[in-house]
Amino acid sequence: MALKKLLFQCGIIGAASLLSGMTFNHFQNKGLDVIRKPAVKSSYQRMETQDPKKSKQLSIDEAYTLFKTKAAVFIDARQEVLYKMAHIKDAEWIYHQDAKENPRLKDYKKDQLLIIYCGGPKCDQADHLVDELEEMGFTNVFLFPGGMDEWRAAGYPIEERQKRE
Repeated sequence: MALKKLLFQCGIIGAASLLSGMTFNHFQNKGLDVIRKPAVKSSYQRMETQDPKKSKQLSIDEAYTLFKTKAAVFIDARQEVLYKMAHIKDAEWIYHQDAKENPRLKDYKKDQLLIIYCGGPKCDQADHLVDELEEMGFTNVFLFPGGMDEWRAAGYPIEERQKRE
């Protein structure tokens, strides 16, 4: 009878030790991967997915967070006349067709966080500029597909030319 009781107590102690150890491990930053945890990455880091274009896209919330913290340079890929009419506050202008000749690109580090946008989801100029910049060696380039349409609809800061009355 004493042996049964001893084995039972050892089992309880072992199970409690295992459970507390796994719990402690779970909350450690560099704990063992006993139970597979999802990779924790900031949303603007590249994630490996099936479609690399989608992994480089930012939502309106992600873009605005980067805007507020001034963690990225926003670049408008539309034609200059559209940029001059209205653009995201403090955004730079680099037209996608002359990106390779644009001297302003020398001001940016190759790993600087660049957010590229154009008019909205139906506009492909930002896609083209993203491709051009990556071909030129820029490694931290992201697309904000909502562009000016979504930014304006959200009521976020824009600079626009005042209309004459």
